[in-house]
Amino acid sequence: MKTINKIFIGAFTFVFVSVITIFAINATDVPQTELTRQMLQKFPAQEGFSMLEFKTVPEEKRPQLDFEKYSDYTKDPAKYDELIKTYYHFIEKSERAFQIGRVAVNPDATIFDGFATYSVNSHKLFLVFLSQKIAQGKMNEAMDLLEKSNHFFASIVQTPQVYIQKMISLRHLRQNAEFALKLKEAGVLKKAPATLKESFKLTQTPQKIWEDAGKMEFLMASSVVLAPDAAGFFEMTNIDGSGENQLRNAAKKTVRWFMSKLYRPNQTLNDLSEGYSIFKSPECAGQTPKKCGEALDRIAPLEGKNLIINPWGKSLVRTFLPRFAGTYTKVEISSQDLLKASEAL
Repeated sequence: MKTINKIFIGAFTFVFVSVITIFAINATDVPQTELTRQMLQKFPAQEGFSMLEFKTVPEEKRPQLDFEKYSDYTKDPAKYDELIKTYYHFIEKSERAFQIGRVAVNPDATIFDGFATYSVNSHKLFLVFLSQKIAQGKMNEAMDLLEKSNHFFASIVQTPQVYIQKMISLRHLRQNAEFALKLKEAGVLKKAPATLKESFKLTQTPQKIWEDAGKMEFLMASSVVLAPDAAGFFEMTNIDGSGENQLRNAAKKTVRWFMSKLYRPNQTLNDLSEGYSIFKSPECAGQTPKKCGEALDRIAPLEGKNLIINPWGKSLVRTFLPRFAGTYTKVEISSQDLLKASEAL
């Protein structure tokens, strides 16, 4: 009986201290800054092909290709025809996306939607497919599909998407331009259609492309800060519910609940918005990774009073703020390389 009383008293004490700790941390939360309020304003929704459809399960086999130009196909057409046959399901998905011609924008996307991308190897397989059509004498059909893929990738670059999606799409656009240019240089393509050349053009500046990506990543991160319980971000381990582990599972659930409450939401969002605003500053926009890293470290240091005031919030900020030094420069260079390749057509 005494043991049961001790367990009861211990559990009551833990709950009491937990509630007091949570109340103390949340009661001293700060108001949202104007920057945070602006960053929390969602982008308008846009219908189109969802990037989530490009996600593949780990077990799904994907081809590893070393393919750049049409002449690679003509050297061994049988080999590439077999690849097309084997992995045609990837090509069908690509064609469907390109026929739609624009990517979807989901203003309610969360961090759990992931960062799905159209992989480099999937795009190389698509270029193999175009080469097969050209070899079959279907040049117009191939160029039309290439043009449609340009519109789709340009849509990714110029709509609110995360950094990695935009960077990869810029790469695909440049690959398309170089693929068409090599066709022209080899005499396979006599003249690039005007509509094809036009499809490579971007209407947004690198600065705008870059800033929209930062805001989208902030919004995805905020989905965890604003609704950690609903999102399940604090799922620290799988709960199996088996009889022999019920006590341990109950403890894990309790810890998960406790951790999901142990931070100041507004302060965490303020730190996040400040971090993404730093990406726009000269110390991050240029190739100065050390200064950019130092600036970000000042936002959420895991030391001193932060370990008491907002311990888990600071950890979240450090998790969601990767080092983006030089990202703007990469976007700018990629945009310039695309322009040069398309102008050569």
